[in-house]
Amino acid sequence: MSFKRRTACVALLVVLAAAAYAAGRSFSPDLVAYVVEEMLVQKGAPGTDPAQARRRLRESAGAIHDPELRLQKLLALSQRLEKVQILGPAELERLLPPAEARGGPGIGK
Repeated sequence: MSFKRRTACVALLVVLAAAAYAAGRSFSPDLVAYVVEEMLVQKGAPGTDPAQARRRLRESAGAIHDPELRLQKLLALSQRLEKVQILGPAELERLLPPAEARGGPGIGK
């Protein structure tokens, strides 16, 4: 393989790696939000309305305007949800308080 061909291959690999990095960086908050949303639905107690859990998560996450802070809060919520087997209504209230009960922006305490 000639030097020109090797240089072109290396350049192509660098461009592909940069594109993969940019795509991962761009879509990671959406992926984390989706995973947390599905965890809320799966771990919800029987009889819990999945639409309500999704809506409250979206309201709570949407109240945070800084994307980095929103991602940090979602990751923290994900870590809390990993430790819970079944999420009861009281735990859901604590993690995602209704918009009127939440004083400031963001995901619950």
